[in-house]
Amino acid sequence: MARVPQSFISYRADLQSRMSAQLERLLPKCTSCGKLIAPYERAVSFRCPQCGEAVIWRCEKCRRLSNPYVCPKCGFRGP
Repeated sequence: MARVPQSFISYRADLQSRMSAQLERLLPKCTSCGKLIAPYERAVSFRCPQCGEAVIWRCEKCRRLSNPYVCPKCGFRGP
């Protein structure tokens, strides 16, 4: 089996790191658990019921388990 050059390995690691950073900027995060929400996931987004300014994202698991969330703007706590 041929050895993979070290430069290729470091290039690939750098590329994966940059792609991960881009995904973090593009994909929303669950307000409850902080997990990135994939486009195909059954998540929901809504405005904060109290202040109406912040957008709250909830992943499928946190919705199912009724995990609490906190509004990043006003501190409202929801189910």
